Amino acid sequence: MIKEKRLTDITVSELAKRASITRKTFYNHYNSIEAMVNEVEERVIGTVVAILDTNQELFRQGNMYEFFLRTAKSLQRHKDLWRLFSLEKENYRIIEKIKSYLERYIFVNIKNIAGEAEVTKFKVSVYLDSLVGMFLKWMDRSMRIPVEKIAEMAAGMTTFLLSETYSRVNK
Repeated sequence: MIKEKRLTDITVSELAKRASITRKTFYNHYNSIEAMVNEVEERVIGTVVAILDTNQELFRQGNMYEFFLRTAKSLQRHKDLWRLFSLEKENYRIIEKIKSYLERYIFVNIKNIAGEAEVTKFKVSVYLDSLVGMFLKWMDRSMRIPVEKIAEMAAGMTTFLLSETYSRVNK
């Protein structure tokens, strides 16, 4: 239904009908559509966290190409779940949650941040907007660009936008 209409326009009645359940069954599991969506979003974010945690050592070592190659392959395996959110243009909430997590992830994995704190925060914000945007466009376009090329682009973006910051990555 998210593919067909805005989230705010979906009612419990039509959702229950589409799922072949009663409204009561829906309310036995969720208080609202918002609560259901929050749970699904948390699952999606959990997928991101698992992908990042699995490849964290590569990130720390500065092996960005391999880090993004593994990340892109993992996203490819979960493409249907991602498309639900990337196709819903008015659902930026999950994207902002993911960017917030990624920002914390970057700062946890960088030992000494070079330069001024505000400049670094700004660079990380620009970087994340670009990186997440690139991956969303890749998914929206049915992942037709090979994962190797996406990994190369993401690694290049990381090197370019965060070069001063990544000059002091944990080793």
